[in-house]
Amino acid sequence: NGDGTIYRNDSTEVSISGDATVTEGAAAAYTVTLTNPIEGAGADLTVDYQATDGSAIVASDLDFSVTSANPDSVTVSEGDTTAGFSYTTYADSYVEAAEDYKVVLTGAATGNSEVDSRITISTPDATTIIDDNDTAVVSLSGPATVTEDPVTGNMLLNFTITVDNTHVMGTGQVTVDY
Repeated sequence: NGDGTIYRNDSTEVSISGDATVTEGAAAAYTVTLTNPIEGAGADLTVDYQATDGSAIVASDLDFSVTSANPDSVTVSEGDTTAGFSYTTYADSYVEAAEDYKVVLTGAATGNSEVDSRITISTPDATTIIDDNDTAVVSLSGPATVTEDPVTGNMLLNFTITVDNTHVMGTGQVTVDY
C-alpha cells in the first residue's frame, strides 16, 4: 500500500464543497474532493451531481445554470484528489429575497467494480444562497405647503408615489404605510 492510494483494501470518501453565498450574476464554484487518490483502477473517477431547486428555481425564473463542460458529472483524474465545476447565476432586474439551491452528489464510479465498492460519498450536498443585487427606490412627492379650510379645518392632500423599479417579486406591488 502506498500512502493515499486505493489498492486492495484502501477506500476513499467523496465530498462536495462550494460557495455558500454568491451575488446574483456571478458564478458559484464547487469542488469535489477525495480523501485518497484513486490509482491502479485503470480509469478516472466520474462523480455525478444534480442541482436541486430550493427557493431558486432553474425551470421557472431561471436563477442559475450549469456552466461546466458536462452538466451532470465531473471527472477526478486518476491520481488526483479534486475536480471542480460551477453554476452561473443570472442577473435580473427583479427585487427579490435571497434564494438558495443545492448541488447533490448522486454517484461516483470508475467502472472498476473492485475499486468502486470502496468508494463512498461522505458529504453528499452543498447549498448556495444567491444574494439579490437589485433595489427599488420609493419616492413620495406632493405640495410643499397646504392651506387649511377656514370653516371646516379640513384639507385635501394629493401625493404621488413613484417606484423606480417595477420588477418587485412576490405580489408585484409596493405598499406604503402613512
